[in-house]
Amino acid sequence: MNIVKDEIKKIIKSPIIIVLTIVFILFNLFIITERWSCREELGVLNKIVKTVGYKIDKDMLVSFKNYYHKNLKEANKIISEKQGKNYKSIATFYEDEASSKLDNYSEKEIKKIREVGIIENYYYSIERNDIEYGKINMEEVGEGSINAIKLSGNAAETARKNYKKFEERLEDIKSKGEERNLFFIGKAYGMHSFLFKSIFRNIIFQCSILTCLITLFILNYEFDNNTGLIVYSTKRGRNLIKDKLLASLICVSLITATILSITLILYFNIFSYDGLWKVPVSSYFNWETALPFISWFSLNIKQYLVLSIVLVYVIQLIFTGIVFLIARITKNTYLGFFIFAIIVAFGLLLPSFMPTNSNLIIYSTFTPFNLILNPSFWFMESGPLTNYKYYELITVIIWIVLMMITTTLGIRTFKREDLK
Repeated sequence: MNIVKDEIKKIIKSPIIIVLTIVFILFNLFIITERWSCREELGVLNKIVKTVGYKIDKDMLVSFKNYYHKNLKEANKIISEKQGKNYKSIATFYEDEASSKLDNYSEKEIKKIREVGIIENYYYSIERNDIEYGKINMEEVGEGSINAIKLSGNAAETARKNYKKFEERLEDIKSKGEERNLFFIGKAYGMHSFLFKSIFRNIIFQCSILTCLITLFILNYEFDNNTGLIVYSTKRGRNLIKDKLLASLICVSLITATILSITLILYFNIFSYDGLWKVPVSSYFNWETALPFISWFSLNIKQYLVLSIVLVYVIQLIFTGIVFLIARITKNTYLGFFIFAIIVAFGLLLPSFMPTNSNLIIYSTFTPFNLILNPSFWFMESGPLTNYKYYELITVIIWIVLMMITTTLGIRTFKREDLK
């Protein structure tokens, strides 16, 4: 265990690892603080949920209506004192030319009017979303997606079968009313994509870079410093590689935890999810593009976040196994990093090399490299190539088993290898 500690100390004392970790964290904080301006607007939903709840049913709609009209009355009182007018809605107030002249309004009064406008937007969005969600035809969505990437033959048929299964999930959501829950308006704020695409994807790529550097640094330290023949001839000898692999896994886990925890703590301190943690991720308010985010499973926001964090860890452990094999072959840190970059690029481009009429194009997406591209679509309908209920689980299980077998073989062959 002392050897493992010594290997970990090498990483803790490594300037490049420390500097990169700090730079990555600061970069994430910069991205998060860029959205600071919408913090107060997002906070309006927390107030709504605290008063009327997030589950949209008959009782909630009555409470929401009363809450909205109470706030509209307060806004109209402010407007009437300034302009001598009352408005049926804040939308009509903004349509009035007189609303452009707010010089005689205090900052507090303007803030109140804007807040009521946001409440109004949520209130009237419910009916619109009910109508639009009911129009979703998963068969048409599937055909459109299949035609968009020109799938044909067996690949197209496999994709259609998956969309047929997903259509059953969509009907299940509708029957349970899972979609009828308040969340940040997707088309206005895009908070799901911001967190899981912008921030989480950054974290994954950052941790992947550090995973590669850490694993190569630990495993190749003796070879880079020309001390391999001395170190591997000691009492511990060739078994030292096991200690190095364990130290790599520990360091990768610690670095991933550091970047994730600091980034997410700041994020949730700036953007409050108070009262929203149990909202299903398939809420029709979580609608940013042509389709809302629809999950294969009944997951709330908290569960989705936890699963995503776990998946980030698992991916980094898989990458540690891949880099371990690269290090075994190259015994050179710089060359190893270059090869890892090529493997990642090849993994990302692999589906584009496959025939679009064969299931090979679908099977080629079951890699950790493809998995890291779209964290905002994990456990969801994610297009014809990856639209499997257990896509993420199948991918990580295949690669974990593969890494366990190959690293075991790598350790065994290392014991018989000529190090000269």
